[in-house]
Amino acid sequence: MPKTNELDSLIVKNIADLDATAKQISLIETRVWNALAEEVEAWAKDHEWLGEFDEDQIWLAPSPWQQDDSETCAGSFYFGSGPDDTESEAPGEPYFWLSRYLGQAGGDLCLWFDQKVAKPKVWRPVARSFADELARGGVYMSDACNFFIRCSLDPLIVAEGLLNDDLSDAVAPIRSALDIVSSLLPTFQQALDRAGSA
Repeated sequence: MPKTNELDSLIVKNIADLDATAKQISLIETRVWNALAEEVEAWAKDHEWLGEFDEDQIWLAPSPWQQDDSETCAGSFYFGSGPDDTESEAPGEPYFWLSRYLGQAGGDLCLWFDQKVAKPKVWRPVARSFADELARGGVYMSDACNFFIRCSLDPLIVAEGLLNDDLSDAVAPIRSALDIVSSLLPTFQQALDRAGSA
């Protein structure tokens, strides 16, 4: 009997437990995401950045990047999946967002840079010209010329944090990623200026 059939049979026999597990994973995802949002909001407040920090999205930007309409920013940073993750449950990609938060099952959590000053055709050569400098600081460029930092959480530290109802230590990679982009802000500013005037 093929191994797939054996696995399917085992799943069916344990479907009640697996169903309960899937529901609990969803609750854990919410707890971890809320911890991320709280950490990012606190960091943004300390650095006088603006952004949104809620259950739907987390993004932030330096206040000077806010444009005249007060609704958009020239650039911003947001959290998403890894550079090769299509979020389509394709082979090699995770099913649960929790796996991405923890860097498991082929997933990654990344802090991404987004810019609104130029179309992709203009942005790509500008991004390439800054790629080496940003890489030396810990920021990498995807094939689509978008910059990111991997910041997945340590599963063991998250597990301990959930047990103690305190995820403050678990979100340390988030703080580290934000500190990196803050230290490289002049370089990001130069890239925005060059793309905006191209």
